Amino acid sequence: MEIDYCEVMLRCSVEGCEGSHTARGLCMKHYNDAAYRGELDQHPLIRSRPADERFMEKVAVDSVSGCWVWQASQNRLGYGQFCDNGPVMAYRWAYEHFVGAVSAGLELDHLCDNTSCVNPRHLKAVTHRENIMRGQGACAQNARKTHCIHDHPYTPENTITNGKRRKCRICNTEIQRRYRERRRAKRTP
Repeated sequence: MEIDYCEVMLRCSVEGCEGSHTARGLCMKHYNDAAYRGELDQHPLIRSRPADERFMEKVAVDSVSGCWVWQASQNRLGYGQFCDNGPVMAYRWAYEHFVGAVSAGLELDHLCDNTSCVNPRHLKAVTHRENIMRGQGACAQNARKTHCIHDHPYTPENTITNGKRRKCRICNTEIQRRYRERRRAKRTP
C-alpha cells in the first residue's frame, strides 16, 4: 500500500481526530498534549519527501562560480542550515551525503570562500589549522606576510620567534638602539 504523504500531512494522525497537521503528524491539541506528557519522541517526524529532494530544491546553482548557493535558512555567518533528523549545517550534510563522512579531527573548508555554498566539490576536509590559514582572519593574513612593515624580508636569519609571534631582527635591533639612546639622554643632565 502506497502512502499519500500529502494526505497524511493534512490531518492529525490520532485516530478519530480531523484536526489539521501541525508537527510530528499531530494537530496542535494533540501535539501540546504529547509535549506536556513528555511523549513527543513516540511521534516520529513525518517527512513528505526524501531528504535529498528537499535539499536540492533549496539550492540555486551559480553558473559562473559553480557554487550551489543555499537559498533557505542561514545562520548569522551565512552558513546554510538544513533539517534531516535534526538540525545540521547544510554544507556538512551535502558533503556527507554526496562524498562520505568527515574523518575525526578534520573539518570542512570552503575552497570557494562562499559560506552559503553547499557544493561538495567546493568542500575539502582539512585540519582546523589549515582551515584557519586558508581564511581571511588576522592570523591567516599575518602568516602570509613575507616582509615586515619596513619591507625587510622574513627569512630564517632575519626572524625572531617567541612562541606564536615573529619579529624582524633588523627592526628589533633598531627599536632597542633607539630605546638605549632615550635612556642615555634621560641620564645625562
